[in-house]
Amino acid sequence: MSAPTLEPAKPRSRLLRLATLDRLATAVTWVFWFFAALTALQVILALTRSGTLLSNALLGLLVTWPVDWVHWPASWGLSWPVEWFGLSLIIFARIMRVSAAMRADLDGTV
Repeated sequence: MSAPTLEPAKPRSRLLRLATLDRLATAVTWVFWFFAALTALQVILALTRSGTLLSNALLGLLVTWPVDWVHWPASWGLSWPVEWFGLSLIIFARIMRVSAAMRADLDGTV
């Protein structure tokens, strides 16, 4: 004779099931941002411990110079891969928004 197993109760309706998934997604999002902040904090602490964050070389980069707006410094130049990547993200977000709206319109009809 086997021992009885305890199964978690399944939500009865679709709305309860979606609410359960929403709570799970919220928890996962909070965990992600917690670890992202923790990683950023570790990087900042490592830089301050090594002395590179407040060194004269880094502070020397903050020196301003007169800018002729016709001839920008080379470090301010455009990076075309970054431009194309940003444009593709905007296009992808628009496609996803439109497809989500279409799915919401069709959700009750199927």
